[in-house]
Amino acid sequence: MFWQQKTKTNQAIQALEQSIIAVVSIDEKNRVTFFNHAAEQVWGYRKNEVIGNNVAMLLPQALRANHDNNVNHHRQTGQDKIVGIRREMSQW
Repeated sequence: MFWQQKTKTNQAIQALEQSIIAVVSIDEKNRVTFFNHAAEQVWGYRKNEVIGNNVAMLLPQALRANHDNNVNHHRQTGQDKIVGIRREMSQW
C-alpha cells in the first residue's frame, strides 16, 4: 500500500515537472517548495535559486510588500485576491 502511494506521488510530481504550465507551490511560510521547468522559463530563475525562498521574489517590487499579508489573509478567510488572476508578465 505504502509503495503504491509513493509511486503515485512520484508520478504526479513527474507530471508537474514536465507540464508546459508554470507550477509553483509554497509552504505555510510562503517559501517556494516546488518550481517546475516551465516556471524557470517564465521567471528566468533556476529551481535551485527559488526553492526555499519567499514566493514574493517572483513578483515585481511594487507588489512584494503586501504579498505575504494577502496570502495569509486568503489562508485565514478563504477570500482570494490572488489565485486565478492572470497577469501579463511583460508588465513586470
